[in-house]
Amino acid sequence: MIRKIYNCKKGCSVESTLQIISGRWKSVLLYHLIFDGELRYSELQRTIPGITRRMLSLQLKDLEADKLVEREVIQEKN
Repeated sequence: MIRKIYNCKKGCSVESTLQIISGRWKSVLLYHLIFDGELRYSELQRTIPGITRRMLSLQLKDLEADKLVEREVIQEKN
């Protein structure tokens, strides 16, 4: 399903915000990223025990597409 993101110039900015962060997990993810700082994928998964790996991945991709979070790939040293 394609989401309709409201244009703040034409509509209400509250509607736009709620449309972007709607759902069960996005607000929880944003809360932890804001107050806990940068977290790795596995750290987020441990912080939010009720979320599945698939749902975490989908929600993070949506937040990245909406430019609310930025993904950084870090190479681990062996």
